[in-house]
Amino acid sequence: MLVKQFRRHRTATPRGSRRPILSVILLAPGLSAFLCAPLMAGAPTVDAAAVQFASGDIEAALHIWTHRARLGDADAMFNLGQLYRTSRDTAQDEAKARAFYEMAAERGHNPARVMLARMFLQDGEAANAHALLEAAAGAGDPEACFLLGSMIVNGDGVPRNVDRGYVYLVMADLTGFPEAQTVIARLNSVVEHETQQRARMLALDLLSSIGRNSKASPIIGAASFGRTEMMSEALPAVAIPAPSASHLIQVQPSPEGLRSTGQATAARVAAASTTDSSYPGELARGHVLQLGAFPSRMAAMKGWDEILRSHAPLLAAYAPLYLPYRSMTRLRVIAGSGARALCLKLRSKKQPCFVPLPDPRSASP
Repeated sequence: MLVKQFRRHRTATPRGSRRPILSVILLAPGLSAFLCAPLMAGAPTVDAAAVQFASGDIEAALHIWTHRARLGDADAMFNLGQLYRTSRDTAQDEAKARAFYEMAAERGHNPARVMLARMFLQDGEAANAHALLEAAAGAGDPEACFLLGSMIVNGDGVPRNVDRGYVYLVMADLTGFPEAQTVIARLNSVVEHETQQRARMLALDLLSSIGRNSKASPIIGAASFGRTEMMSEALPAVAIPAPSASHLIQVQPSPEGLRSTGQATAARVAAASTTDSSYPGELARGHVLQLGAFPSRMAAMKGWDEILRSHAPLLAAYAPLYLPYRSMTRLRVIAGSGARALCLKLRSKKQPCFVPLPDPRSASP
């Protein structure tokens, strides 16, 4: 199996410092030549490289990603970083990996920001990690929200504020990060119920703002809760999980340049719930569109990603709602007065959908 678990390695970067990206690149063999190489217009896509990688042709994938990275493709830069950091199919090179992560992160690539943050955390450089995670969480990245919330709850290199960290953990849960729900359940024993409710509403508001504006940045200040006192030392520590084993982005072709790690994040992360105060009214007005019902929340999220890839021009502006109903999870979007017209367009493209009406006999969504 080509996809390997991440390995933890320490780098030579001194603690408490961050070498400029240029010096890292110059120190990494071959990367200076990489930056000086001519650009290739019409080079194969990152998607083509993913296909080559999946088929076992690592050399071809490396060649394509290298050319795409020269053209400024952040996904390609990230994949190169992952390849040099973790793959047994190429010579592991921590310096090259870090350089590619930094180049991708400087272009706003959130998974690259998260990986760099993990590297800084391993080196004890919490301040650098915190800045990267805030930027990625500001774009709604689920893992960044979880790691940032964990740092703040634990007081790892940043002032400890459980209430503030709790909001980021709720954001991670709403956007589907697997470990968030378990951690929140543990914290609920020490976080007041009123604070839990306020945190959930604040998280929903922040995620909704990201859905409306991809540049929104949910930086949550201590003043949001009106108190900054520390919680009891009996607070359960939050363990930071290892990165996912799926270490290479399998980017699928997306119309109008929409990628699962780029602009699509703004639409995907605004995952709300029935506590969203606007939802009941929009449902009653016929402004809600249902795209399917799935056996689990995770299946619904995967379903949304697949639908979005197929119909990005029609759906990129909308945020998904993952609504539990009995043993299923409904996938819906608030589409406004154009919901019915949008549904007709989707149906013409063989995408099932309908405009649901509220059931007066049930309080379920």
